[in-house]
Formats: sequence, structure tokens, C-alpha cells
Amino acid sequence: MNYIDDYVIFLKTEKKLGDASIESYKLDLKSFNDYIKKDLKNITTEEILQYLNLLRKDLKPKSVNRHISALKGFYNYLVDENIVENNGSTLEHEATISKINEEKLNYLMGLGISEDAAKDLYVLGFMSDFKKSLPMEYAVELNRLIKE
Repeated sequence: MNYIDDYVIFLKTEKKLGDASIESYKLDLKSFNDYIKKDLKNITTEEILQYLNLLRKDLKPKSVNRHISALKGFYNYLVDENIVENNGSTLEHEATISKINEEKLNYLMGLGISEDAAKDLYVLGFMSDFKKSLPMEYAVELNRLIKE
């Protein structure tokens, strides 16, 4: 079963996204799939961070944020469709977005950070225990990403 193609159909029929947005998400997800080279149901948080680190070397922040958005939406879809369980730290923290303090979110947006990026930064703040378990070079990179 090709989960990316199923997700693309979902984006078109359920989310009613435009063709350009759908094509961007599809390309982002296929790029991730080509990088990982394994079943997308078995991806770890560390692998996602490694991929994002690679992207940050070559792409502008706006493009990286689009990749992050594509991955989050895709994995939320997989959870909603009961294809994967919501047991990864990235997905667990994603569920807390609806409880973000509006004042803190507005503060970050006032600094010129997009709403999606501000939410990402806020959610990553809850990952301190996870950061402690990372190898030093990944923890340093994660801290750098949070500060951008």
C-alpha cells in the first residue's frame, strides 16, 4: 500500500487543497521516503531530526518549514487512519498544539515568526527530556533549530 498516494488523495478530497500545495507536499514526502528507504510506519524521531538537519544545510527556512508541515500532516493522517500508533515524541507533542498559550504564541509571532513556526518552537520547548537523551551533536543541532 502506498501511504503517500493515499494521503495525496485525502488532501485533495477531504482537505480540498490546491494542486500546487498538493504537489509540494507530495514531493516533500517522496523526498523524505527516498532518504529514509524503509517503511514509513517505522520511522523514529531521531531519523526525522537527521533528515531535517540535512534539509537545513541546503534549503531556506521557509522550505524546511513546509517539509515539517508535510511530515506532521502525513503522520497525523497515518494516526487518524490507524496505520501507525501515536507513540513517538514528535506526534505526542503535536497533540498539545491546541493548548498553546495564545499570549506566548502572539509574542513569538510578534518577533516575525510565522504561526506554524511559533507553534513548532513552543512544542519543542516540551522536548527537554527528549533532548537530554540525544547524542550531543543532535542536541546541539536541535537547540540551534529552536533558536532560529
